[in-house]
Amino acid sequence: MDRKPDALRAIDRSLFFLACLCGLAILVLQLAEITARLFGGSVVFSSEVTGFLMAIMVFLALPEVTRLNEHITADFVVLMMGPKMRRFIEHFIAPLFSAIYAAILIYLLYTLTRDSYVDGVRSEGVTRTPVFIPQAILVFGTAMMLLRLVLQLVSPQPPRPHSDEAKEHIQ
Repeated sequence: MDRKPDALRAIDRSLFFLACLCGLAILVLQLAEITARLFGGSVVFSSEVTGFLMAIMVFLALPEVTRLNEHITADFVVLMMGPKMRRFIEHFIAPLFSAIYAAILIYLLYTLTRDSYVDGVRSEGVTRTPVFIPQAILVFGTAMMLLRLVLQLVSPQPPRPHSDEAKEHIQ
């Protein structure tokens, strides 16, 4: 029995959980900043860390969102097409172009991360965080999304009902 899809699913879900923890950390940092300001103080690193956490949260969630096929889409044009063309676009064209885009993004992010590491670039805030660390997490999240897109291209998927079709089933 092939356990790779189950293992990959577990990784996707774990990354999504970490993304949720980033969201929780953002909430805690912002609440701490608000509370500190009420007393005339400030959490000096909250803005910088919140920015890093926001980017990390988005990119760590990408593989799970891709696995579930829950990206926000502008499907109003696709909905006007027939079912065969719609399936072709949703199950081949969209994942193919998304994979190409993700591959280019990985290359660019990797180059940026490598240059930041080699040049010793640090954030300009009080934490002086080496920026290659959050950048590397962005590369990893995008690479995991690319893996999911490639799996979508090579494995058949059941058609996903659109919102108009789902409404018909509910009524």
